[in-house]
Amino acid sequence: MPASRPRGPVDPSRAGVPSADEPLVAAASEVLGGPLGRHARLERTRWGGTGPRRRLLVLPARPIAAVLAIVAAVFVGLGAVQKSYCFTHGWGGSEVFWRACYSDLPRMYVTSGLVTGSMPYGDAGTAVNQPAGTGLVLWAMAQVVPSGPREATWFVAAWTVLAVVLAVVLVTATTLTLRRDPWRAAQVAACPLLITTVLVAPDLLGVALVAVGLLLWAREKPVWAGLALGAAASARSYAALVVIVLVFIAARAGVPRVAARTAAVAAATWAGVLLLVGLVAGGGVLAPYQSWLGAGAEYGAPVYLGNLMGYDMPLGMLTALAIAGWVVALIAGAVLTFVPAHRPKVAEVLVLVLVVVLLTSKTIPVQATLALAPLAALAGLRWRDVIGWWVAELLYFVAVWLYLGGQDEPTRALPQEWYAFFLVLRCAALVYLAYRVTVTALRRPAAVPPDQPLPEGFGLLDDPDTLDDLGAPGEPTDEAAIAARRDPDDAAGPAAGRDDALVVTFG
Repeated sequence: MPASRPRGPVDPSRAGVPSADEPLVAAASEVLGGPLGRHARLERTRWGGTGPRRRLLVLPARPIAAVLAIVAAVFVGLGAVQKSYCFTHGWGGSEVFWRACYSDLPRMYVTSGLVTGSMPYGDAGTAVNQPAGTGLVLWAMAQVVPSGPREATWFVAAWTVLAVVLAVVLVTATTLTLRRDPWRAAQVAACPLLITTVLVAPDLLGVALVAVGLLLWAREKPVWAGLALGAAASARSYAALVVIVLVFIAARAGVPRVAARTAAVAAATWAGVLLLVGLVAGGGVLAPYQSWLGAGAEYGAPVYLGNLMGYDMPLGMLTALAIAGWVVALIAGAVLTFVPAHRPKVAEVLVLVLVVVLLTSKTIPVQATLALAPLAALAGLRWRDVIGWWVAELLYFVAVWLYLGGQDEPTRALPQEWYAFFLVLRCAALVYLAYRVTVTALRRPAAVPPDQPLPEGFGLLDDPDTLDDLGAPGEPTDEAAIAARRDPDDAAGPAAGRDDALVVTFG
């Protein structure tokens, strides 16, 4: 049987075509000829694999991934153009703020052992203020930087090349995870944060590895998913939250052992990277975590509003609040996992958890929210919600540099009140994302047995008219394949199509 074949005319609204069910996308498509017509012929392919979704027919994701990967690469390239002033004139002085081209990368390079080619954690005083996995990658980059007066610029250029690769990996992994709605990954490929923040700090490394881990989990490869998520945790700590949420989802679906295997491999991978880098690169490998413990309230976080009003929260209270934020986030994630009538999407829980952690943290750098881009796409957030969040992020991106530049030139500064306004606006946009995923998960109707009619609201293949598309003509449609149609989450992995084993009810 061929891998893919035409299946006759398919209603675009039932085929994951954004212009059919997203008013904003439909309006934007007028530039390219308008929305896809209802008589268009769409080719679909089998889900593949051995899981309960193997009979489902979906849009072929690989060509879509190729298109979106090019878009993502272009956006990162535009990020280099946006920072062209600093590439030309250097990365120091207050002008980098007025030009919105500030980057942590040159400072990391010249203030650490990277500039001399030595290990990044040889001395706690000059250690790279990044987790071990990120520091290892930065050290490898530093080895190819030519010596000379513009070494820092070459270092940023090397990261730009790597960032293009990572952006392609991020978008491709997200697209391949979204098997039934691959075009939704355009929310990642066209995310303006790829322009504004990717060259500010090396956060994209951890975000891309998390996306790969979720793809491997979705493809029911728990060991490989653990390896990817463990490597991600060594690059960005929020990856640990991803592993815990996968455990929650698997526990509700009755497959906790699979998630436990993923968690064990992830923990071993993280510890292995930390130990290896510590032994080879030096004892300063724990310096980033120690630096976090000693840091006060910084730009972007709600707690920084106190500083703007003249009240500095004690360091111990700030640290306790940030740690408590992780605990509260996990509790909120557990509630959203086990309470709704229908099992939520992995990404829905992750958006809620990550937003709570961000809002209770000591700082929310401009690049920190990039982690939400693939999760918003996987959660199925509508374009209007995502674009509203983008607008808030872009406004804050401009505001924070104008405010920081004013520290040296008060006459040109953005007034403190306006900076506070844009900070609050950004936080409100994050809260709204968490609200949307929570409401969507709570309102999703409960799954029904395979022998009963399926209600609407379960994704593109929930229309009863597509039952005959689950298999080829004359091919039986087993209950597992039909059950998979009741699971709207392409990232569910081993939990897909399974009956709930653990649900919390009240009253």
